[in-house]
Amino acid sequence: MPSTTTTSYAPIPLADSGSGGGHTGNLASTGFDNGWLIWAGALLLLLGGGLLGALRLRRRSPRTR
Repeated sequence: MPSTTTTSYAPIPLADSGSGGGHTGNLASTGFDNGWLIWAGALLLLLGGGLLGALRLRRRSPRTR
């Protein structure tokens, strides 16, 4: 008669939703939203556009010396 073995599996602990709004992915739930990235990107675009505009005006202005 062949011997039979049984395999038991350990239960997987589930993460609490906490302050992450119910997201239980692999990323850490820090409580910060990603909306600040949109504002930071818009600010960088505005600063870059202002810098390009200032350089263009500086190049176009006549030199008095």
